[in-house]
Order: sequence, then C-alpha cells, then structure tokens
Amino acid sequence: MLSLYHAPDLETLGLLACRLLAQPQVDVLAPARVVVPGQGIGRWLALLVARVQGIAMHLEVQLPASFL
Repeated sequence: MLSLYHAPDLETLGLLACRLLAQPQVDVLAPARVVVPGQGIGRWLALLVARVQGIAMHLEVQLPASFL
C-alpha cells in the first residue's frame, strides 16, 4: 500500500515517519519500506528514527526509481 504524506517542513515529516514506523506491522518479518527523494534524506531519516526510538532496524529506504 502506498501512502503519501505532506508537511510544511522536513522535521515534521520525520517525526510523522517515526510515529508511523513505531506502529506494529502486519508482517513482522518484512522490512518497513520508506521512499525518499534522495539518499541524504534517507540517511537523515534513519538517524532520526534511531534517535527517537532508540534503534532503527529493518528499515528499507528506497529512491522513487527503484521503488517503481
């Protein structure tokens, strides 16, 4: 399922992503897939998730071209 989220700034989107990634998934062995516009933002998001939740594991960060 594809969900698209908009926010006025990157920090708000990052905190929303942390809140969404903290919810339990249907398949616990499947990685959480996040599509980001660039590798730098993907790395920043992984670091933010690790800082907020204490750990960032099983997180699959993809660019839009590889997602399609």
